[in-house]
Amino acid sequence: MSSVATVLMASAGSAMAADASDEAEAAKDGPTLETVVVTARRVEENLQSVPATVTAVSADQLRKQNIVAVSDLATVTPSLSIASYFNSMNARFAVRGLTAGVTTYFSDAPCCGGIASSPFMDIASTQVLNGPQGTLFGRSSAAGAVLIYPQRPVLNEYGGSIDVTVGNYGRAQFTGVVNVPLIEDHLAVRFAVNSNHVDGYTKVLNTSHKYDDVQNQQYRLGVEFKAGNFENYLAVNYLSVDQAATSLVLAAYNPNIGIYNVTAASGQAVFGGVCATAVAQGYATDVNTCVAQRVSTVQSIKQQLIDEQARQDSGDSAARSTPGSYDSQIDFSKLRHASAVNVSEYHLDNAGPVRIDLKNIFSYDAFVSDVSGTYDGIGGAAEEGAFANAFYSNFGVNNEQGNRLTPKLGRPLKTYTEEFQIHADVADGLLKATVGGFYQYQKAPENNFEGTTNVYKLFSGVLNPNLGYNNAVGFIVKSTSEEKAVYGQGTLDVSKWGVHGLSLTAGYRYSWDDTSQTTLPAVINNPSGVYTPGTTPSRTGIKSKGYNYTFSASEQFTDRFMVYVTASRAYVPGGVNALGQAAESLPNFKPTYDAETVKAQEIGMKADFEIGGVVARINADIYNNDFENITEQLTGLIGTTSVRYLANIAGAKLRGFEMAGTVIPSPQWNIGFTYAHNDAKYTTWTGSDPFNIAKPGDAICVADSPAGLCYLDLTNNPFPYMPADQGHVTVTYYPPVDAKRGTVALMATAYAQSREYFEATAARDLQLLPSGLDGISQKGYVTLNLRAEWTDVNQSGWNVAAFVNNATDELYAAGKTPQLQTLGFSVANYAAPRMFGIQIWKKFGGF
Repeated sequence: MSSVATVLMASAGSAMAADASDEAEAAKDGPTLETVVVTARRVEENLQSVPATVTAVSADQLRKQNIVAVSDLATVTPSLSIASYFNSMNARFAVRGLTAGVTTYFSDAPCCGGIASSPFMDIASTQVLNGPQGTLFGRSSAAGAVLIYPQRPVLNEYGGSIDVTVGNYGRAQFTGVVNVPLIEDHLAVRFAVNSNHVDGYTKVLNTSHKYDDVQNQQYRLGVEFKAGNFENYLAVNYLSVDQAATSLVLAAYNPNIGIYNVTAASGQAVFGGVCATAVAQGYATDVNTCVAQRVSTVQSIKQQLIDEQARQDSGDSAARSTPGSYDSQIDFSKLRHASAVNVSEYHLDNAGPVRIDLKNIFSYDAFVSDVSGTYDGIGGAAEEGAFANAFYSNFGVNNEQGNRLTPKLGRPLKTYTEEFQIHADVADGLLKATVGGFYQYQKAPENNFEGTTNVYKLFSGVLNPNLGYNNAVGFIVKSTSEEKAVYGQGTLDVSKWGVHGLSLTAGYRYSWDDTSQTTLPAVINNPSGVYTPGTTPSRTGIKSKGYNYTFSASEQFTDRFMVYVTASRAYVPGGVNALGQAAESLPNFKPTYDAETVKAQEIGMKADFEIGGVVARINADIYNNDFENITEQLTGLIGTTSVRYLANIAGAKLRGFEMAGTVIPSPQWNIGFTYAHNDAKYTTWTGSDPFNIAKPGDAICVADSPAGLCYLDLTNNPFPYMPADQGHVTVTYYPPVDAKRGTVALMATAYAQSREYFEATAARDLQLLPSGLDGISQKGYVTLNLRAEWTDVNQSGWNVAAFVNNATDELYAAGKTPQLQTLGFSVANYAAPRMFGIQIWKKFGGF
């Protein structure tokens, strides 16, 4: 069976969705390359004729590559990375280095709260589109899109399937599917259920508790209706996640942070004021004792960081454990996601040479998450708290009582989308065109006064009178976001006019966006410690509009060789930083961030060929992206609270080379591979020191800094979430087995990538702390997955597989959270260790 491949798929038999037994049977007639059908341009097309970079992954390949969550696609898709901050459940995609402007779609509708960690269940296929999108469907996307298509109900077929996996770390996973026809030729339903349990792999020292477990359940009801030229598909989904927090292991420590160097002599200057308030409010008996206690606390925190860094430096095994909460704070990761998507299609009768199809897509999405835990790698003495989402895109009800955290899952962020499309085919493919309109309305829960999104305690609360928590965001009164767009794209097959193999494509989109938010400041009530809303509202909003376009030309020299060139532009709307007026002192901060734009060019080729009986498919492209007003995430301190915010900081040029291929040297062997080389740099970035350390007059300040300010040249920072090199190779061998015994396949997949940075300000961070490289980046690594499958065992229809993931037990970080210049440490979430198991599955009925 073939490997996943960008802009290509091949197999030793028929379609990738076919069973391995079918592939092996076809392989007896000699190696062949399959035709892969994709919908990247909203019509079914041969992938080899699409002038774009697309990664297509079938349901069969999802299983073979053990891709169980959307985030796993990163290991088989060139230029796709995962941006994880604080918690793996809130991971985001980065395509060609960009996290802004990547949209995930489920059955053609934007979905999933924007996260990349949702588990897969009963999926027909996925497609990853690299580069600007928006002239054909959905939201405007500057970086790319991830398309997920579920298995739809099958008319007139009773059937179903079961899939069970067990393994080490208490792995117990189950998926069950039932397909029932209700009215012959007209109506069928499909119900799927999925449950995943895997024990945690990061030990909490001196306890039996573990972080990084997997505990989720997912349900889906699909309804397919067809009558004449009309068909309708409805999918209703529900996902529940309730598991322990993500481990955050100490990765680096900065001893230069001022609070760690407070002494008894300097304690009065640092803590005298807050201790005077503590005495006045009844939290302390006298100032001197209060100051001494707080000096002792920060000195203890410093020593804990030193000791834990030494323990982590002692060897890889130390990274699989971390101290537990110093004050027994509850830890959890919770998520609830409910959605409904309705896709209606009507095929009009042909009007002469014109065929027109109408399509409408409506979706409802309700998403809420909350995470509570420790975030410093030493058990929370330096930082602990709860947040509803690391990027403040949904809203929680976290609070405190006294000086104890009271985390709670809040009401959901609701999103409604409506999209209408007209598809036309003129003269049997001479012209294929799509025009449409898109509308999205997103609304946070109003008057959300029980609690807030982001509540943190820093340095054990020594900077607060009650030794309690800080509130970073305030209370949401109202928050809405609206996007409207019209678009159109057409492809003219000039070859039908006698110009050999030439096709021309042009598309355009115009979008209008309106985001607004009203908040109330968080006021602490003493002595209860509970935060309640203040009385003075803060209103922030931004309206933006912009356009996308795409032009491409492709030349199909033969039925096995095509080249194309594409030029496109995309617009990504601005938004609101939900931090209030207190954040105005942050470097480069504005209450709103503006729209960003990208102009992209891509040249590619797609080729199938045969040499000496070896068949192969090689597809490759080179791309160049010029970004203006690029939006990046920055970190800063508001008083005693660490916050993250988005700012338009720079221009950038992103260039790269992407290649994927499949080589079939014989019917028994199949080799698939992908590779990407990315070269990115900031072309313009002059602004305030992102860490607020440089002062006016310092030698590092640029000569044209405004009076009284210090601006830095920050263009030397490496691009985050963009390894310079990444790729994978999958080798599959089909040993000769009597067909009556079934089909056996042995697979090995190796993935490798070079160093990856986890913040936009890495070079500046290293100027201040040269020893902090491993705190802000992950060095290059290689992983190896192994799998052996026996399908249709003795013609019984049963299938069994054994697998080993991360067979070499490679230690590498899936994400890091650098706060070296603000709080003095960086923490890492390490990916899973070696895991193995057995999978058994069977299809029933007409499946």
